Amino acid sequence: MEAEKEEITARLVNLKSGDIKPMRKEEKETIDVDLRKWERIAFNRSKIVNDMWGSVLDALPEGVNAADLRVGPACVLGFEVKTNIFNIGGARYR
Repeated sequence: MEAEKEEITARLVNLKSGDIKPMRKEEKETIDVDLRKWERIAFNRSKIVNDMWGSVLDALPEGVNAADLRVGPACVLGFEVKTNIFNIGGARYR
């Protein structure tokens, strides 16, 4: 935790020193357009995931619990992920 704090503080000192050039307006607009595009894509994909899981849960046979089907990103990707990238919009199957 202390190392992380020192790293953030060092980056903050660089930002406050004034050596950082401000972003050009065109560059910022391009990034904002890309961000909105990827936010829409992520939202649409989360809706698809929710709909698919809803269909899966509706078709579960008797005696099978939805919690038994839950697979985390660590299992899918083979390593631990700090945030659940597969649950951007929030899922019904939690």
